Amino acid sequence: MQITPDKFAQAFEDEVMRSFATSLRSATPDQQFVALANMVKRYNAKDWAATKQAYDQPTRKQVYYFSIEFLPGRFLGDYLLNLGLLDTAREALTQLGLNLEDVLAVEVDPGLGNGGLGRLASAFMDAMAAVGMAGNGNGLRYRYGLFQQDFVNGYQVELPDDWLRNGYVWETRKENRAVSVKFGGWVELQPVRQGYLQARYHDTEDVWLCRMMCR
Repeated sequence: MQITPDKFAQAFEDEVMRSFATSLRSATPDQQFVALANMVKRYNAKDWAATKQAYDQPTRKQVYYFSIEFLPGRFLGDYLLNLGLLDTAREALTQLGLNLEDVLAVEVDPGLGNGGLGRLASAFMDAMAAVGMAGNGNGLRYRYGLFQQDFVNGYQVELPDDWLRNGYVWETRKENRAVSVKFGGWVELQPVRQGYLQARYHDTEDVWLCRMMCR
């Protein structure tokens, strides 16, 4: 992607004003990070949509990787690097009196895993992307993280990880793909055509699960 540091700097200032109705000088580090992430999402949006459309073709096979943990780490620096904008962003922010590394440090690690299993799952996803394989990672979006490990009085304890307290800039809510999950109740199997049985659910507590997609 070809964009000059001057244009990038101006776009960054405009994004801060558009998103938070404040000047760059008055913006908090969190606001600076979100503004820069929103710029990256906009630069990547067309390619992301085109890739998703190509993957969804009936003849295209896809890999679905299910894991209870994913430990992908922080994304903003990787996106800037993959879009060829890392040096441009660094120079642009320097012109504005900011340090890119300070802005990158604001990003929180998604609380979707904390061990080797999560790192392995994310490594598989990185490998699929590297070779151009149509791959999807499927897991659970934990509101307070899988758990956060700490030591208190010499003992290891597990604490909640409030990683979503300020939202998560990389996820896109897909309410049109929500599904109903039924808890409790009882199931009745009713015969249908060709000898198959169809499940009928009664007295259940239905919970709608909304799909969240990260890019």
